[in-house]
Amino acid sequence: MSGLYDWLRLMVTVFALVIAHFLLRPLLGIRIEIDFLVLALLLMSIRVRPGIGAVLGLLLGAAADAASPGGFGSAMLAMTLVGYVTSWLKAAFFAENAVLDGVVIFASAWGVILMRLFLSGRGFEAGAAISALVWAPLSAAATALVGALLFAVLRPLLKPARA
Repeated sequence: MSGLYDWLRLMVTVFALVIAHFLLRPLLGIRIEIDFLVLALLLMSIRVRPGIGAVLGLLLGAAADAASPGGFGSAMLAMTLVGYVTSWLKAAFFAENAVLDGVVIFASAWGVILMRLFLSGRGFEAGAAISALVWAPLSAAATALVGALLFAVLRPLLKPARA
């Protein structure tokens, strides 16, 4: 029964993060954006095998791309890669160390931002260097801070599944 309760709690948390991504993130209205979809993907992908992590990334990427049809497909590819790699490396990186969790979240968030920027074709426009080297790392750092706090609060839930 505990396993079912853990999955239910995980799904409620993921649902809250997806809702926060589409409702809270636009209300903040700042250039440093917290990527709640990356956090939701990381929460789910550390519990499943790499193939399922890739499918979860594809689904969350499709949700992100639905909001920005100009670069449709870029978030799907980026989130699919992050979901796969996170599921594959879960045992090595998601430990009892909050700093290491924050570094992994930072790298994942920055990677998604950079892949979306360049795959959507906006990476070659004027101002893309500032976006990639200033705003993207700041957004990834904000996502990492929120994610590290979230992972610390939900530590009992985040025990990786056995491979």
